[in-house]
Amino acid sequence: MVWYSSVVIFGVLIALGALFGWLTHVIGFNRLFLFFIIIAGGVSTLGIHMYSDSEKGVRVYIVVLLMIGASTVPAYAISDAPPSPDQIDEYQQFPQTLYFTGEFVSIHTNTGKIIGDLNTYQIVSTMSLTPTVADIKSFQEGDPPKDSIMVVRESNFKLYWGFTGSTGSFAFNPEDLSFKLSKNSVHKVYSNGNSYVYTRG
Repeated sequence: MVWYSSVVIFGVLIALGALFGWLTHVIGFNRLFLFFIIIAGGVSTLGIHMYSDSEKGVRVYIVVLLMIGASTVPAYAISDAPPSPDQIDEYQQFPQTLYFTGEFVSIHTNTGKIIGDLNTYQIVSTMSLTPTVADIKSFQEGDPPKDSIMVVRESNFKLYWGFTGSTGSFAFNPEDLSFKLSKNSVHKVYSNGNSYVYTRG
């Protein structure tokens, strides 16, 4: 009984902390719900041993909780699928290839600015000490300025997202980006299978 009370108290504290984090926009709803899944699952599992006559009902309850919890896991967290526009604030994945790109840019390029998304800004810009600009037009038209390089991650071919002072957060699908870059004589000078660096010849 002491263990049961400890689990409940611990769960309440976690739940309150998670709720506060959600209300203050520190964590997303799916992460908030995960805390309830963990604690409810723990209490339910304990209930199996405490109340043998309700074992079947508790097991069904656990399965339902697991199914609901699994449904809240975003696809981008377990696959290479890009996030939807309403998930961009919580999408923070920094693959090793992005660090390789940052190393290439810092050593082999000499440019005034980088055109890229928020992840490019956080990694490539930091490593190369070069400012990153969220240039919507460059991704819409495949036509970056002459004094810049363009870092395109694989997911950017389906979703480009960023932030500007005038528009705030934005996200869109840059259709036919590869074709537009080629049409505008913008050449690929680096590729590692996940990130690409483009520049004018």
